[in-house]
Amino acid sequence: MDKKYITVAEAARKLGISDRAVRQWIASDKLQAERNGRSWRIPASAISNGNETEADFRVIAQMQSEIDHLRNELAEKDRKLASADFEVAHLNDMVEEKTDQIRHLRDGLSEKDAQLSRRDEQIESLTQQIDHMTQVVAMSQKNIGALTEQLDSSRQMISDMRQRPWWQRLLRRG
Repeated sequence: MDKKYITVAEAARKLGISDRAVRQWIASDKLQAERNGRSWRIPASAISNGNETEADFRVIAQMQSEIDHLRNELAEKDRKLASADFEVAHLNDMVEEKTDQIRHLRDGLSEKDAQLSRRDEQIESLTQQIDHMTQVVAMSQKNIGALTEQLDSSRQMISDMRQRPWWQRLLRRG
């Protein structure tokens, strides 16, 4: 009895997934196939008569897509968190710089009575800048906290998905 084979493109169409996903399944031994030169031949029975149905393959493909999406979200949140960390460090440097300027101005006030009025205005201006920067830092820290919580939640979700056996993930139990 001759085995009937289908191409990667036909398997992808039957399973409702991309050609790339079919090749990934072949590479990870999720789908039986034979090498034919530079292409693959997939036994039709591996799709239509195997233990897994087309619907099972679609569920697995959807879950893989969701995992990939979560990984992309996690990477984006990591990038945002790194950017926020950089911004907070920069703002802290600016706060230190402004604080040093205030100290210098206060020392100079006792030396020159004539410049007292002008220096008081500078101190007030710098204090307002520090208050504004403190508010910005507080908002940034709040954002970092929210991003950290989202990151932790995403990591926990990925960890939970990885800890469940494949059959529970497949059947969405547990």
